[in-house]
Amino acid sequence: MADESEIWLSQAKEHWDDANWLLEGRRYSACLYSCHQTLEKALKGALVHTKKVVPHKGQQLESMARESGLEMTGHCYEDIAEIT
Repeated sequence: MADESEIWLSQAKEHWDDANWLLEGRRYSACLYSCHQTLEKALKGALVHTKKVVPHKGQQLESMARESGLEMTGHCYEDIAEIT
């Protein structure tokens, strides 16, 4: 599953690059969508890497964050839930 987690993280990086390009072009709505995709793919990569599970289609970002076991500080879970 290591290869699969790398694929998810590679896709997250692509979306992050897209988000930065869109931000520079003042395409804020599309930028926000790319940021959401970045977070979703990064969390799916974390799930595959840490839990060795295939992420469910349509799974909420907050539940993926909690299930991933990643250490988060402050109000991260609430912020992630709001992004969804």
